[in-house]
Amino acid sequence: MREQAYFAHSNHCCRPRGCCAVWWTLIAVMCGGPVARAEPAQADLPAAVAREFAAASQAQKAGDLDHAIEGYRRVLKAAPGFAGAHFNLGLCYDSGGKTREALGEFDAARKLDASLEAATLFIGIEDYRLRRYPDARRALDQAVNALPKDKEAWLWLGKTQLALGRPDQAVEALETARTLDAKDLNVLYNLGLAYTRLSKRMYDLMYQIDPQSYLVHLTLAESYTAQKETKEAIREYQEVLKLRPRMAGIHQALGALYYDAADRDSARREFLAELEIDPDNPEALYKAGMILVDQHRYAEALPYLQRGVAGAPDAALAQHNLGQALFHLGRFNEALPHLQRAAQLDTDEPTVHYLLSRCFQQLNQPAEAEAELALFEKLGKRQKDKMAERVTAETEKRRVRGDMAADPVAPAAASETPRR
Repeated sequence: MREQAYFAHSNHCCRPRGCCAVWWTLIAVMCGGPVARAEPAQADLPAAVAREFAAASQAQKAGDLDHAIEGYRRVLKAAPGFAGAHFNLGLCYDSGGKTREALGEFDAARKLDASLEAATLFIGIEDYRLRRYPDARRALDQAVNALPKDKEAWLWLGKTQLALGRPDQAVEALETARTLDAKDLNVLYNLGLAYTRLSKRMYDLMYQIDPQSYLVHLTLAESYTAQKETKEAIREYQEVLKLRPRMAGIHQALGALYYDAADRDSARREFLAELEIDPDNPEALYKAGMILVDQHRYAEALPYLQRGVAGAPDAALAQHNLGQALFHLGRFNEALPHLQRAAQLDTDEPTVHYLLSRCFQQLNQPAEAEAELALFEKLGKRQKDKMAERVTAETEKRRVRGDMAADPVAPAAASETPRR
C-alpha cells in the first residue's frame, strides 16, 4: 500500500452564491448592458411593463429577490421575448441558490439574444453546479472566447477542467485568470489545487514505473514536510538514504526536521553527517554552529559559524549566531559588525537589537545602546501586533471557508492521497 500522505485532500474553494453575479447584476439593472441588446428593447416596452421592469430591477439591486422575481415574471408574461428580463431573473435565481431555474432563464436569454455573452458564462456556471461538467466546459469555452478579459469566465473554466480530471488544462485557464487578477484568492486556491493534482499525476506515473525508486520516497518526504508531518517525513528521508546513502541534501533536510521538533542532538548529528558528504555546505555549517550556540557551547560553535558566514554572507541567521557567539566570548568589537549585518538582512527581527544594545554597553557607547534597546522594544511590539493580526486573519479565513461550503465540490480524477 502506498502511504496515505502525499497531497492532502482539499475541498474546492468556491465563491459564495451570487457573488460572481454582482457585476453582471449591476450591468443588467443599472447600465443597460445585456438589457440594451435584448429584443424587444426596453424602450419598446409598453409603459406599464417598463415601469414593472424598473421596479423589479430596483428590488434586485436592493437584494429583495422575492419581489424582483415576481416583477420579472410579470414582465415576461407581458413580453416573453425580452431577453434582458430572462437574464435578470436568472441572476435572481442564481443568488437564491435555485440552480435549475437559473439555468432555464439564462438559456432562454441566450436563445433570444445570441450576443448576450454573459448568459453563456452563467449557463456554464450553473452546469458546473449541477455537476454537468462536459456541458459546463462547452459553455465556458464559448464564454472565454467571447469574454477573454473576464476573470470569472477563466476561473470557472479552470474549476471545470479540474472536475473533469484535466489539471494541465485547468492550470492554463487559471493562470490566465491570475494574469487578470493576481490577488483573487479563489483563483490562487484553485490554481494551487490544479498544480497539486498535476504533481500527483506525475507521482503516480513515477510509482508505476518504479515503486521502489528513491525519487518516490523523496517526493513523499517533501510532501510530508510541507504538511508538517514530521515523523513520516523523517521516515521517508531515511528510506532515501538507504537507497542513496551519499545523496547531498538529505541529512540537511533531516537536520531541519529534527531541529523544528526540538531534538537538537539529532539535528546536530544530521548536519554533521551532511558535512561529511558536502564539507562546504554553508547552511549545514551555520546550523550546526547555531545548535551549539543554543547549548551555550560558543567556542565550539565558532569555526562552524565562521565558515558558514563565509559561504553565505547574506544569511541573517548565520550572521546573528556568529555575532551572538562572539559576544558571549567577550569579543565585542568582532561581534558588532555581524550583529549589525544581521539587523540589515532581517529588519523585522527584534532580538538582534537587544544583543546590539548589550554590545554597545560593553563598548561604552550608551547612546547607541539606548537607541538599539528602543528599537528592540518597538520591533517587539510590532511583532506582537502582527501575530494578533494573523490570528484575526485566520479567524476570518475560517469564516469565509464556512460561507463557501455550500458550493459543490468537484471530484478529483483520482484520490488526492497516493498510497505506497
